[in-house]
Amino acid sequence: MNEPVVVDFDEMPWEAHPTIAGIHIKMTPHDRAYSPDDILIARVEGGGEIPWHVHEGQSEIVYVLQGTGVLYCAESQDLNAISKYSLKPGLAAVVPPDVWHRVENTDTIEMLLFASHVAG
Repeated sequence: MNEPVVVDFDEMPWEAHPTIAGIHIKMTPHDRAYSPDDILIARVEGGGEIPWHVHEGQSEIVYVLQGTGVLYCAESQDLNAISKYSLKPGLAAVVPPDVWHRVENTDTIEMLLFASHVAG
């Protein structure tokens, strides 16, 4: 039987994101044969951002816990045809696989995002 992934984020320390300066995360990857590939909380400082990036072959599910901002999406790396979506607490978004995206914190307080990456 596959066991559930149970995460106590309150017990996890904040760690610097391995590739994005200024972003801190609490993350639980797992090596099970089912999605999601990870479960995390990201902390974006007031006025900060998660820069443009893409998840090849993975959707990203995001739920805003705290703060306000903007999710930007683009069809390709040349960043043409940009769409903007307002983010606020209680809002969830699913970024499809292979869509370039970034998050801007438009508030002075830190933004907290619950996120998960899912294959397919």
